[in-house]
Amino acid sequence: MHDQGEHFTDGSILLPPDLVQRWERQIATPYPSLPEAEKQSDREQVLRYLPLVIDAIVIAARQHESGS
Repeated sequence: MHDQGEHFTDGSILLPPDLVQRWERQIATPYPSLPEAEKQSDREQVLRYLPLVIDAIVIAARQHESGS
C-alpha cells in the first residue's frame, strides 16, 4: 500500500483517491461478498504475514511463561 503513494520528507504519504475509495469499499464489504480475485489477494497477504504473527505469539508466550 505504501508503495502506491507519494512520499514526503516529513514521513507522510499521500495516497491516490481512487485507491483509497477502492480500499474503503473493500473494508466495508463482507468477505463472502468480495469478488474471488480480491479474496485471493487477501489470502496471499495473510500467507505473507502469518509467519510474523506466529513468531510474535510464540515470543510473547515464552516471555509470559518465564515471567518476563
